[in-house]
Amino acid sequence: MNVYDSHLHVGVLTDSIVIHPNEIKGFVSQYEVKGGLIMPTAHVGGNDNLELHETLYREGVCCGFQIALYLNHEVLDEFEDGNFDIKYPFSAFKIHPEAVVYSDKDLDEVCAVIGEMKKPLLIHTGGIDCTHASRFEDFIKKYKQQLFILCHARPSEESLLLLNKYDNVLIDTAFLPIEKIKAFVSESNEDRILFGSDYPINRWFSDLANDEEWYYKQIKDIADSFSYRVSEKILSKNYLNLFCND
Repeated sequence: MNVYDSHLHVGVLTDSIVIHPNEIKGFVSQYEVKGGLIMPTAHVGGNDNLELHETLYREGVCCGFQIALYLNHEVLDEFEDGNFDIKYPFSAFKIHPEAVVYSDKDLDEVCAVIGEMKKPLLIHTGGIDCTHASRFEDFIKKYKQQLFILCHARPSEESLLLLNKYDNVLIDTAFLPIEKIKAFVSESNEDRILFGSDYPINRWFSDLANDEEWYYKQIKDIADSFSYRVSEKILSKNYLNLFCND
């Protein structure tokens, strides 16, 4: 079965490490991953470098990836000034509320602009209040034509509630234990779950296996836990329907 990864990172990971798309392509190709969505990390400062960002964009396209634009402070300033001009045909956009402080006004402007483009908005969700999935419910409800992808689906109970309540919500599997994915699938949400790894962010977590074991296990757990029909949707079909049907 071919696999498509909706959550891959390039750019500045630390002050001394820059990950290029060809490195990501070389690694994921070992696991029958045929494509995916890449985005800069939320490393503050390093990925505000527009020259680097443009280089990574061009390299990513050459490697066959779709590209998500990370909405950092520099891009948000353009939203506020009404001067936001898409230089490249990005396939999606990403916000990371743990790394960038987004006011409700910021989020309103982001949703209004991106909604007109009919592009998905990926949202990092996590364990602190500003990143809880429920924080975004008002925007999900208001912007019904905007697709929201809750990366990590945290907290899982809130994410499941939003998934069941709104048709414009998806989640990705980045760092989700297989038990959590099973809970989402058990309520017939398999059409709105995207395989996403967050690779290579896992290298900062000492309790995880090395890159090869960790990535292989993510894919294998999904393939072994569900029927072929369901696992194919999660590992490839949902991604293709969302990003490759233009």
